[in-house]
Amino acid sequence: MDFTEEIKLFSNRIIQIKDKIQTEEAVKTSIVLPFFHLLGYDIFNPEEFIPEYTTDVGIKKGEKIDYVIMSELSPVLLIEVKNCPDKNLKRHISQLFRYFAVSKARYGILTNGFKFILYTDLDEKNIMDTESFFEFNLLDLNDKDIIEISKYTKGAFNVDEIYESASELRYLNKIKQLIISQSKKPSDAFVNYILGEMHTGRKTKTLVDVFREYTKIALKSLISDDKQKVNSDNSLDFENTESKITMTQLEIESFYIVKSMLRKVIAPENINFIDSDTHFTIVVENNPEKWICKINLKNEKQIALPCTNDVGELSYDFESIDDLYELHNQLVDIVKNL
Repeated sequence: MDFTEEIKLFSNRIIQIKDKIQTEEAVKTSIVLPFFHLLGYDIFNPEEFIPEYTTDVGIKKGEKIDYVIMSELSPVLLIEVKNCPDKNLKRHISQLFRYFAVSKARYGILTNGFKFILYTDLDEKNIMDTESFFEFNLLDLNDKDIIEISKYTKGAFNVDEIYESASELRYLNKIKQLIISQSKKPSDAFVNYILGEMHTGRKTKTLVDVFREYTKIALKSLISDDKQKVNSDNSLDFENTESKITMTQLEIESFYIVKSMLRKVIAPENINFIDSDTHFTIVVENNPEKWICKINLKNEKQIALPCTNDVGELSYDFESIDDLYELHNQLVDIVKNL
């Protein structure tokens, strides 16, 4: 059985027993020690794995860190364990920080048995960074986590090689978090940068709003990790998977044109859309029965409006998306009737 299979089995076991682990000692005996045994360390060899390692800090004598992994009789990895119900692990960083400062270790781990947070001294030598460079959760491992964890197995652990890659790993994670953040709510500065790279004309508010949606969709397509679910916080119905896939740039632009024309008669957040194989329908409050117009941009440029007096609809051909402005009065009357 290879390491990937072993750690997945271990993860499944932790998931099964996690509710029964309620004390710090239980975290140590049920998770932490078996985990490092899985990584290949002899947890019973005091020359390799030391529990209750003494780290005198200033006037505080006899302070002990839970575990230390040794290499050639010198500490290389500090491990501080907290109780598993303690979800706010990072509030204990100052404790690990003190231990790190007085030891020769290059790495520190803060864990509650489920989440493991790794630190080193990228910013200033011998002073532990306040930002972690790698984090993983045994209850929710992915393939990238397992590849990174495998570097800490006894046979593969190389202090210098991990240190060289730690900076890259930390900043890649920060960039990823930035992309996730921007995909939820792109900042004005970011949208204007994107727009400036692609558009030389005047930047109207409508155009900026259109590009904000382009940016959200483009960034979302770059996020491949299924664990990171990007939830839209605007009025567009991104819960509809089909809409996310089939929306085109012209459809987004048409949506914002209609939305801008109706802003004086209805709150913008109450205008939504429904996308299908044949039509892009703009509706009120996500209600298909309260449709304002149906725009066909997939096969031909045509817009349909509901009749206000009887059942049916009226269709208009158009050459440019800007021709929608000519239907301003009709659209306003439709919304007022709805």
